[in-house]
Amino acid sequence: MKNIIKSTLAVVIFLIVASSCRKTENLDVDFDKYNLDMPETNTDLDKWLNTNLLDPYNMKVVYRFNRYYYGDAAADVAPLKPENVQPMMQTVLDGYIAPYLKIAGLDFVQRTNPKEWVLYGSNKYQTDGSAIAGTAAGGKRVTLYGVNYFSLSPGFVSSRLFVIHHEFTHILNQTVAIPIDFEAISGGAYKQPWTLTSAATAKENGFLGPYASGSPTEDYAETTATLLVSGQSYYDNYANTSNATAKSRIKLKEANVVNYFNTAFGIDFRKLQKEVQNYIKNTVKDPAVSFGYWLNRNLYKSMSINLDNDVTYSTYGISDQFKTAYQTSKTNVNTLAGYGLTFNSIKLNFTSPTAMTMEVSFNQGTNAYVANYNFAMAVTDATGATKFTLSSTAPTGNAALLLTSVQPLLTYLSANNFVADWLPAAYNTGTYTNFGGFYVSGSPTNYFYGALGQ
Repeated sequence: MKNIIKSTLAVVIFLIVASSCRKTENLDVDFDKYNLDMPETNTDLDKWLNTNLLDPYNMKVVYRFNRYYYGDAAADVAPLKPENVQPMMQTVLDGYIAPYLKIAGLDFVQRTNPKEWVLYGSNKYQTDGSAIAGTAAGGKRVTLYGVNYFSLSPGFVSSRLFVIHHEFTHILNQTVAIPIDFEAISGGAYKQPWTLTSAATAKENGFLGPYASGSPTEDYAETTATLLVSGQSYYDNYANTSNATAKSRIKLKEANVVNYFNTAFGIDFRKLQKEVQNYIKNTVKDPAVSFGYWLNRNLYKSMSINLDNDVTYSTYGISDQFKTAYQTSKTNVNTLAGYGLTFNSIKLNFTSPTAMTMEVSFNQGTNAYVANYNFAMAVTDATGATKFTLSSTAPTGNAALLLTSVQPLLTYLSANNFVADWLPAAYNTGTYTNFGGFYVSGSPTNYFYGALGQ
């Protein structure tokens, strides 16, 4: 049996690890309060579970208290509030089943999905006061604890989805084994008990946390769940803030997982990742997976925009408003009397979480030049609301020369209130974080985007 609780970015799960896929917490609990019984069957809830889970996916949901399903004499667990069952399982449907259904298909879901889902109200309290939040057994059963605490908060939903995607990775690995070259990425760095490995040491050795450092199987599940639930930006930021050797290992593990899903199951992992992230961003509304959140942490250093030579724009389009500002500025530069200039492209350089420089690239003959225009930048984590304010300092040099010519772009950026987002929304030819952009608040059809650099 494997037990897991995962703390995702911006989510603090107050559980202390106990052993092998367990994360525990010492709690003061009066178990006399947990003598609930629900003998009634065939309720409206049962009908909903049958219609939405059992019939289409052969998923049996066990929510009535039954000690048989955990059978640990050294632990105590409480029944749940029945009103929390449907929203909990709706979260499973939306954040786990639906992404796989869309990308991998119904047959895959029916073949691989755990057939039994057991729910309990409390965490699994043991006699020493520790608690377990999630388990999986034999590739057929997933048990979720703490359902009485259900909420649609990013913290609760993300932590439970992490448990589910982690454990489902184990199930997939039982169907098709982990690639033999995965373990070699970290060599002899795996150590048990993992509880003796600090977060800093785990990171130095190229692991996503102490738990991942315990074994290749847990390392694989942590890598997969982190990419799917915590998101690509979190993963990249973690890698970028590691030492060179650790970063290389972390990125090699990512590539291994992406290739595994494709070769073993014919699943485009990047499309699956985007579906999970869309649910967390749009439904759960977790700001920690948004472009604005990571722009505020300076993960992304630049946004390159070339409407003429990047096929992304011919494939996914660009708003007429931005295109007009861009093309007018280009024409103005190219026709600036007496200079013979050629406008190439622009780049937004995010020099800090509060500053952006618009860099205009142009040529005079074979000589390449740039003109830089400085903006203050303010991004709100919760909403992605973004405001660019052009510096009042008079430009000099090349920036002064092109000031009038590129005024349409300067005005477009400074006159609008934007929302940062992963754009284009329909992008599906690679990692969803390859591109990011901004749309005008209240007018999502007025937008621009570009290739992101870290």
